[in-house]
Amino acid sequence: FQKYRGTFLDEFFYLIDAIQSISPDVSAIISKSPYSYDNIKHNGYGNLKEIWKFQQETFEICRKRGIKTILNDLSKVTSPEQINGEDGILKYYSDRLHPNDAGYLYLAKFFCEAVRRLQQL
Repeated sequence: FQKYRGTFLDEFFYLIDAIQSISPDVSAIISKSPYSYDNIKHNGYGNLKEIWKFQQETFEICRKRGIKTILNDLSKVTSPEQINGEDGILKYYSDRLHPNDAGYLYLAKFFCEAVRRLQQL
């Protein structure tokens, strides 16, 4: 993951700069990835923690560059504590990794709230 960090940031800010050249009042929503409960792909959440750290860093860089940005923390709202453990996993995830229809509706609520918060900045 770390070997692509620089490339991602270069391409991300190239895109932001291109959009700003067309519309200087660009704004962004950086979303932290939702939890994954797939024991094989994300055992112990190790790689998710690195991804969340990187997403947080990207948010902070945007803010330092003066880009109107908010953080949409989907990791928090899909944590075991927030979704009521195994009951929530079964309710919102089709395969413990990908959201099902109820999961997408649940996440959409937080995207909608993020857009509203962004509009208030």
